[in-house]
Amino acid sequence: MGVFASLKAMFARLIDPPGSGTLRIERVVPYPPAAAPAAPVEQPDRRLRIHRGFAAALPVEDRFGLSGRTEEVDRMVRGVVWERKHVVVFGARGSGKTSLVRVFGDFADEVGQVVLYESTSGNIGFTDLFRPFLESLPGTGRDTALMQRLAALETASFGPRELATALGEVRQSTVLVLDEFDRIDDPAVQSEVAALMKLLSDMHARVQVVIVGIAANVDDLISGHPSLRRHMLVVPVGPIAADDLRSLLETCAGKSGMTFAPDAAAAIVHSAYGSPYHARLFGVESALVANARGSDRIEMADVMRGFQSAFAAWADISGNDHRIFARAVGEPGVNDDLLRLVEHATLGAGEAADASLGRAMVQVDPALVTMAHGAVMFRDSLAPQFLGLMIEHGVGARRFGGQ
Repeated sequence: MGVFASLKAMFARLIDPPGSGTLRIERVVPYPPAAAPAAPVEQPDRRLRIHRGFAAALPVEDRFGLSGRTEEVDRMVRGVVWERKHVVVFGARGSGKTSLVRVFGDFADEVGQVVLYESTSGNIGFTDLFRPFLESLPGTGRDTALMQRLAALETASFGPRELATALGEVRQSTVLVLDEFDRIDDPAVQSEVAALMKLLSDMHARVQVVIVGIAANVDDLISGHPSLRRHMLVVPVGPIAADDLRSLLETCAGKSGMTFAPDAAAAIVHSAYGSPYHARLFGVESALVANARGSDRIEMADVMRGFQSAFAAWADISGNDHRIFARAVGEPGVNDDLLRLVEHATLGAGEAADASLGRAMVQVDPALVTMAHGAVMFRDSLAPQFLGLMIEHGVGARRFGGQ
């Protein structure tokens, strides 16, 4: 009997012929004896639920985890989806820029747009900045004019015009997100990105660019192309309202199986100064303290200890700024001025730099940096909230012996 005949006979024995009843596959090899039922999987302990619920170090993945950014999301959807504009999103570290863009991407996906993300680095050139996008563009799996254009870019360096010509062949609405754009050191690369945006708009291309950075002014992100502004939407990401911060805390606590005492939540909202990152950070540390003492209710004493834990972690990686703050805090008459500086840096309070703000800036000058447009910011944009903890709660003020 030939090989094929043998195979045919074997399958005939294994499977009932069609029409003879329900299709059935016989067990040729007996199964081993059934194993004992597995022990039920234990639910993660509450510490893990707390970390997942507050997720202080991670961007929000979908719209249901975003608080206080409805207006910004609506502006992005309207500007990108309906008006076909490029977007610049800027704000301090921890303000929720990446979370905002991810939630925007959630909405854009629902209307058929493709959203592609890349993070930038300080010494990257224009070609290397955009090359990772090329393999993921919609339509790259077919022999199209787009593939022919991209083939010419695979091994050679390219500039804005060559890339714009290729992207002009993309037939599905696509958004290229350049996160941490302010890390690009070379002004020439920034100018090339702006030129690309202008070319894409002039060509009525289906590709738009979203730039995300921490600069306080759009002029720090792009320059040299003033006519580009009519093709752009600028979305500043500032502090969120106290009520939204409280809602954020309650949502995180609910996911963790915890609750906040009203005064405990109020203390975190106040000390976060509008920052969702700091609210989550202070919240998770306070929840862990409450859990360690066997309670699912976060009290004021837990928050005070949570502040200390969060501060210690920041000071370990930001020792220079901590030493600067420790020297400044406690000087006669300066604490009120320093608190005004914290509010100025985080909430935008007091636009004019009056005499008291000037005195405070002198006290912490090495921790500040002057932007290209003249505004003064903290070098570490996460630092003002920790300076506030030192002044208002005495947290960490003597960790280095007040050096």
